[in-house]
Amino acid sequence: MEGDAEAIAGVVRVRSAAPATLQLHPAVPNPFNPGTRVAFDIPGVTQTHVELAIYDVDGRLVRTLIREALAPGRHTFEWDGRDHQRQPTSSGIYILRLQAGAAVLTRKLIRVR
Repeated sequence: MEGDAEAIAGVVRVRSAAPATLQLHPAVPNPFNPGTRVAFDIPGVTQTHVELAIYDVDGRLVRTLIREALAPGRHTFEWDGRDHQRQPTSSGIYILRLQAGAAVLTRKLIRVR
């Protein structure tokens, strides 16, 4: 892996150089079991407040992966398929929501067990 890496409670993050636009890359693997890796690019030259969260199809928050100011660059996080109570989630469709500043991007995740 390139850049700085850090692992905390089932979430691994990696950061690299700043891109030109905000992007939320496809999760790998997807469908997934037990976990998946999510990458996004934050443009600019200053830190941006970022929230990366997982929701179920009914719009209920399953888990917040990150909520903090991040430097520009590519950031990669791994979701271990667990909710806020550290319980494994069930098979189904989940929505990954990235909010960076005023911009919001989403992706669909499919969990198979």
